[in-house]
Amino acid sequence: MKTDHRKLMDFVAWAKMDIEPHFSNVVIGIADPNMENTAWANIDGKKAIASIKFWDTGDYYLEILTLETNQPRLSTFGLISEGDDFSNEFESFLDEVRSLEKA
Repeated sequence: MKTDHRKLMDFVAWAKMDIEPHFSNVVIGIADPNMENTAWANIDGKKAIASIKFWDTGDYYLEILTLETNQPRLSTFGLISEGDDFSNEFESFLDEVRSLEKA
């Protein structure tokens, strides 16, 4: 199956504009296309580690792990349909990460 590299690049561009400026330790990247068709944004906070893993199919996985308990606070799969907006799709996820970091 051919990788839709455009979708992965769109995700990375969005993450650099909408995630990176709001958190102090963010790593954004794209996997080797010979291995896996994914991009990701990882947030290492003072109270939580959060991650969005996005596949070129539009599927994604969200996870928030609290450092205090070392337990998942959120772990869910979803799908962004063609034309949907990353900001709207991931708004509540990012709000949850912000809330944990402020607590």
